[in-house]
Amino acid sequence: MGAAEEAVRRPHPALARWAGSSHAGPAADLPAVAQALDGVLIARGPDGEREITSADVFVDCLTTSLLPGEILTAIRIPKLRPGG
Repeated sequence: MGAAEEAVRRPHPALARWAGSSHAGPAADLPAVAQALDGVLIARGPDGEREITSADVFVDCLTTSLLPGEILTAIRIPKLRPGG
């Protein structure tokens, strides 16, 4: 079990099997929504936390720029502007 899985398993055992499974699946909604709305994804790993733009995190089909041991912990979507 990697560090990402262990970090989730302790406080949230029901989520452990999905830890580290951010894989940019083409049928998933997250990649399209995050990119369309200029989202920023927050990843946490052994070296701490980092922000990654959606354009940079989804590299290819089933491929992300997450480093070994990192998991996504948050997604930030900017508020829409009036009329936008």
